[in-house]
Amino acid sequence: MFDNISLPAFLVTGVAIVSGYLVLCKLRTNRLPLPPGPPSYPIIGQLLAMPRSSESRVFMNLSAKLNSDIISFSFLGQTIIVLNSNEAAFDLLEKRSSIHSGRFRPSMIASPTLVNMGDFVAFLDTKNELWRRQRRAMNARLGKHAVAAFQSSQELEARRLVDRLLISAANAESVSSKILNEEFYRYGNSYPPLVKRDT
Repeated sequence: MFDNISLPAFLVTGVAIVSGYLVLCKLRTNRLPLPPGPPSYPIIGQLLAMPRSSESRVFMNLSAKLNSDIISFSFLGQTIIVLNSNEAAFDLLEKRSSIHSGRFRPSMIASPTLVNMGDFVAFLDTKNELWRRQRRAMNARLGKHAVAAFQSSQELEARRLVDRLLISAANAESVSSKILNEEFYRYGNSYPPLVKRDT
């Protein structure tokens, strides 16, 4: 099987693979250190230590063994951080949320050549200035005090809904969805929809 491969080509390939692995390991050491975890193996990392069942029990035992509330698993280029106590979770996710929090933004969504919704508020990172401006604008329109302005239109539409339901109980679902759509339109555009009403 290996008769056709020359020894120099085999050695060059082996040296290239080992060199690439060492360079990759060197690049990884430039990052901040991860929390403690189980023993790691070349290429597969800590894949063999990942639990197949009773994950919570395995994580708690490993946490006690490593004497740390925060443990990590790295394998196949992915890193998983496990928080094993309420204190650690509260500290990282509440007290230091501005450091550790962020929104997942798929490249397909943000790409101008694909979906191009990178500036859509649901996909913006909370540290982004555009997100802050859009959040202020929404709070001004939909905050606690601003919602009181919608009370009269809600009462009017509730009366119309009850009237329509009394007239046509069989079409209750289509009537309620029509009213709901009209309300969303009114709130979003600040003026009533130009449609004829039954009442």
